[in-house]
Amino acid sequence: MFKRLLVASFLLLVLVGCSGAVQPFTSPIGPPSGDLPPAGNTELLQSLIMLLVNGGLAGYIVYKLLETPAGTDFRESLVELLSPALGVGDAFISRAISIVATGALSLAGYAIGIALGFLPNPGDLAAWLNLALYLVGGAFPGSQLFHALMKDKQQ
Repeated sequence: MFKRLLVASFLLLVLVGCSGAVQPFTSPIGPPSGDLPPAGNTELLQSLIMLLVNGGLAGYIVYKLLETPAGTDFRESLVELLSPALGVGDAFISRAISIVATGALSLAGYAIGIALGFLPNPGDLAAWLNLALYLVGGAFPGSQLFHALMKDKQQ
């Protein structure tokens, strides 16, 4: 039952991401930089960027990367370094690493969307910080859902 609820929650997250919580740039004038939009059929690329930005794809990628041997070694070395210094538990540090990595990947996807003319440039620093908080808050649950699904699958 719990597994079905997690899968349904993830699918809802993907649908919200695809529906355009972050809308692609649709001005008839063109992208904010004034450059010409990319030539050819770019719907698949635009969809992938939108999934990366707010559809849970960033969370899935981070989860898979942190489960590789190199990712596990990286995470464990950061936990060993930060846990005593901050005085918090290993699980908290691991979760913080996941939040930061997922947010960074989601922001990178947004920057790619800006460069390709799919997404608008937020403009000033306050708008970028608002966007960063939105993207981190939206992308992080994807990694947690996959983590829960894989732990449930192992048991």
